[in-house]
Amino acid sequence: MHYIHLNDDSYILNTVNGAVTLTRTNFNFNKIKNMIKQKRPEEEILPLLTTPELPEGIYQFYIIPTSNQVFYHHLEDTATGIKETFKEMSGDEIPHIPDEMPRKLLGVYTSVQEIILDWPEYTI
Repeated sequence: MHYIHLNDDSYILNTVNGAVTLTRTNFNFNKIKNMIKQKRPEEEILPLLTTPELPEGIYQFYIIPTSNQVFYHHLEDTATGIKETFKEMSGDEIPHIPDEMPRKLLGVYTSVQEIILDWPEYTI
């Protein structure tokens, strides 16, 4: 597999299935990024490029660069619509995150357990 590393937040992968743009908004971004660095074979990376099942919704993991504080934004489809919550890694709910608060998306996940596996240094 050939790739172009555009910056820390994006890659263009040329796979047997065609070109794929990979960004932090893709599932498995950090896993794939690490696998590319380790020069893992394309056969191991290809399955990670598909969107997984989302029984618990989507978890967006963020860091606030000025304080190194992390939190996740959970979006879950319910019978009454989309339920949206913000939580610290401890599980404590954050009542509101202002839109103007500086934050960086670290990744998109299917569960809190996946966040912990990908970012143990923030979840100890």
